[in-house]
Amino acid sequence: MSILKIDDQNEIYYEYVAPKDGGFTSVFVNALTGDVSAWNGSIGKSLIKNDDGYLVYNFRGQAKSKFESSLDLSAELIVKDLVNLINFLKLENIVLVGLSVGGLYASMSLLNGVQAKGLILINTLRKPSERLNWINNAMANAVKFGGTSLILDMTLPVIASPKFLSKMRENALKYENYLGL
Repeated sequence: MSILKIDDQNEIYYEYVAPKDGGFTSVFVNALTGDVSAWNGSIGKSLIKNDDGYLVYNFRGQAKSKFESSLDLSAELIVKDLVNLINFLKLENIVLVGLSVGGLYASMSLLNGVQAKGLILINTLRKPSERLNWINNAMANAVKFGGTSLILDMTLPVIASPKFLSKMRENALKYENYLGL
């Protein structure tokens, strides 16, 4: 378990596997409801077999990453943390991979000095619209009410395989897990 300590109340949990000589490092940027487990299983193992490496991390407020309760977890802060983590690890030959809003954060990191060989966007909503605003507002309200566990329980069936769902079932869909932020 690796932690980038920002201060006493703020930390970023991450897992890093270095590439072999000349390999690429895929930097995976989560969706709001994501965590490292979306990337470090079969995806990470495939990269390692190919002599590539990867970095997975959780935003402040996601599993194992601490944040000060009065802190505004804004897009700018998430991007700043991503840039700082990449610089801290001195990563080279980066391919940014963003899932959902993680694609936006990955793109924004390019505007904040990250040098990448590629950018992969997965299920990223790219154009501001009434639909996107609705989704963002509803998710923010749900997180305030029931935390990321509520959002994950609501969206996981849309993004995960039945096999993965059956693995998660034992710890999911429990009211006591819903703790508002």
